[in-house]
Amino acid sequence: MRLDRLTPLLFVLLACGQAVGAPGSLRLRLEGIDGELERNVRAHLSLAQLKCDTPEWRVHANLELAGTQVARAARALGYYHTQIRERKAEHRDDCWAATLRIEAGPVTRLAGVDVAVTGPGKDDAAYRKLLTELPLHPGDVLHHDRYESLKKRLQDIAAERGYFGARFVRHTLRVDPAKNRAWVQLTFDTGPRYRVGVIHIHQQEFNDDIVRRHLHIHPGEPYDASRLAATQEALSGTALFREVSITPEIDQARDGRIPIDIRLTAAKRFLYKAGIGVSTDTGPHLRLGFENRRINRRGHRLAMELKLSRKESEFSTEYFIPLNWSHHHLFTLNGGLNHEETESTTSDRFSLGTHLVGRRGPFDETLSLSYSQERSDIGEDRVKSELLVAGGQWTRREVIGRTPFLFGHQYSFDLRGALKDLLSDASLLQGRVRGRWLQPLGRGRLLMRAELGLTLTDDFDALPASLRFFAGGDLSLRGYGYKALGPKDDAGHVVGGRNLLLMSAEYEHPLTPNWSLAGFVDAGNAFNDTRVPLKTGAGIGVRWYSPVGRFGLDLAFPSDTSEDDWRIHLTMGALL
Repeated sequence: MRLDRLTPLLFVLLACGQAVGAPGSLRLRLEGIDGELERNVRAHLSLAQLKCDTPEWRVHANLELAGTQVARAARALGYYHTQIRERKAEHRDDCWAATLRIEAGPVTRLAGVDVAVTGPGKDDAAYRKLLTELPLHPGDVLHHDRYESLKKRLQDIAAERGYFGARFVRHTLRVDPAKNRAWVQLTFDTGPRYRVGVIHIHQQEFNDDIVRRHLHIHPGEPYDASRLAATQEALSGTALFREVSITPEIDQARDGRIPIDIRLTAAKRFLYKAGIGVSTDTGPHLRLGFENRRINRRGHRLAMELKLSRKESEFSTEYFIPLNWSHHHLFTLNGGLNHEETESTTSDRFSLGTHLVGRRGPFDETLSLSYSQERSDIGEDRVKSELLVAGGQWTRREVIGRTPFLFGHQYSFDLRGALKDLLSDASLLQGRVRGRWLQPLGRGRLLMRAELGLTLTDDFDALPASLRFFAGGDLSLRGYGYKALGPKDDAGHVVGGRNLLLMSAEYEHPLTPNWSLAGFVDAGNAFNDTRVPLKTGAGIGVRWYSPVGRFGLDLAFPSDTSEDDWRIHLTMGALL
């Protein structure tokens, strides 16, 4: 038999073997209880773990244990009088079926809750907040886990805020089952708050001031674990270090001060990158990269990257210089060559520039100054431009949850401009606002995005392709080709617009932890005046959250079918 014919048979035999080797679970029915109590009881019952082929003696042994297990599970939720009124097990249809009829009885409620924090930390904001948001109140049903959770939270705050001598003066949970009443009494003494002592930095490759400028902790300040975490994140984010270890040496504390030990392992000096990918906008592409992460002991870095694809190719290089300014921590010098082809434009651009990277309030800030020369064939016109453009970008991103199902939002504001005769062929002011929102909706989530771009200039025809707005493509308006939408010239070629408006709504419904289905509607266009010739695209897609990132495959149908009835779009990368 040929191998290709044998393969399906092997899969069938394997599946059958798995079915035979994995007997089903005992069918357990719980009567008389529901909701949280039913779920907790089921989780504690050893009966629920048995299989269809479990021996009879073992089934009955676990049936006898059920009384103790049910009582324990019920007490955890405040039911101290729960009883099993009937229990039975029988073997039918080649599997065991067990039934427990349970009477929950009256529930125990809290008659009094007395929680107090004493000592030097009693006025700490973290403890004040906890005491105003207690999970226990008189009249509540007694939940033992909430009591234990409250005790743990009191201790956790002490560890986070540096109250290392904290202790419970009193911690009692008194229950009167006869009256179905309970009392909680907790008194927690914080003791003194420790402070940061000497900071020891262990590393050899860089000047210590490169490390210290990223510290969020300083000797003499009150100990705060969140500031240690911020320091770890800042050092890890520099790309200078492969490992960052920050250890508060509590056992070495003297006079209320804790030494902090920071051990750093430098990243590999040279990094080489190679990758291939594909998108329906630009087709297959190849990326090659090189980085020298240790030019000198002052933390200077050099990075170069080459991207090759059918529609867009680019070579870029960037030199990084760390700073210790109030708002900016990085200065870069960059340059590059770019070639891009779309259905109606071809452009070649050379650029040199600088960036200041930092943070201003809640926003990540990048200020830029760039000089470029660009030659663009746009429709039937050729545009040669020289521009000195100053600009800024401000971005705010907040993420909640864990991959793959994150929630949150991201906003960005871009502003750039140039003045004619100041190394520029035209004057312009251009702004762009972009936003993405990921919100839960039912079992899935809703992704909404919007983008608005505006250009002010007296000589739009002098602007190169890179400064004009186009719409259409994988990350723009699905159902249309890459940069295939916008104002057209007399010959029908898309030449780009002064302004841009894009909107999108997408619902994603999970099928498994790593797979989901999506339905979407995109709308917008590039345009010149206040009237927007709105185009829309709608469709369905599938999402795969792989170990290396998110992949999306969409089937989109445009409202304008003059060129295409439908298009397939392939996307990769994070949503926020």
